[in-house]
Amino acid sequence: MSSAPVTSIPTIDVSSLATGLSYDTPEAKAVGKLIDGTCRNIGFLLVKGHGVRPETKANFLAKMK
Repeated sequence: MSSAPVTSIPTIDVSSLATGLSYDTPEAKAVGKLIDGTCRNIGFLLVKGHGVRPETKANFLAKMK
């Protein structure tokens, strides 16, 4: 584990996992390894490329208020 302080939360593009296709591709495996390493070493991550429509996100956030 690194002893350097984390100054930002990493953003990981999961679009290769959000396609509905096989997870047994080099791209999907690379993203899986990146998520695994980030969770083990930092514990937090932001996700992009997840496929959630902006309207769905806005509706969810509005209901949280």
